[in-house]
Amino acid sequence: MNDRTNDETPAIASPSRRAFHAHLGQLVHRAVATCLTESRRLGRDPVDLRRMVVARVLELDPLRADRRRGLLLLGSMVDVYLRRYNRPAPWTLLAAERRTSSGRRIDLLFGHTESGEVVADELKTASVGVGYVTSAEREQLSAQLADMRHEFGRSFLGVRLVHLGPPSHARLYATEADLDTIDAPFPGRVA
Repeated sequence: MNDRTNDETPAIASPSRRAFHAHLGQLVHRAVATCLTESRRLGRDPVDLRRMVVARVLELDPLRADRRRGLLLLGSMVDVYLRRYNRPAPWTLLAAERRTSSGRRIDLLFGHTESGEVVADELKTASVGVGYVTSAEREQLSAQLADMRHEFGRSFLGVRLVHLGPPSHARLYATEADLDTIDAPFPGRVA
């Protein structure tokens, strides 16, 4: 499948829908990071912790939706990420919602404990359609790539764009010129 940049997104989001998905995204980042951090601390599988973490995150910061809908949305997106995209050891979470030197935000940042390589995940909670990469997403990824390459140099491998709605369409944005389909956790350069 060829990726397309689509300036006429199939479903234009209203301001209230954008705000809802921005808030949902922040909660997904927080819940995934908490699952990964706590699983490491407790020596448990992060998937085993997801229900408890999702419920706690929603108690502290209720999603602007009814509780049942919030649990379903947040829980399913956290589950998709942890089951499909979580990086196995020796990858480890370095940060969530991390600001770059230019003020841009990186959703999740991972480091390889043996090679020193670094990758980022950009999580999207709103679906724009299978096979579409919006021009805004492309600009965001390009800016993140530049910031992270400036900070980490050649050890920075890229930014993976993960649409949590259609999970089979994660993309790795590694250079200014490519956007490659991957259907598995980021392989990295080290086995």
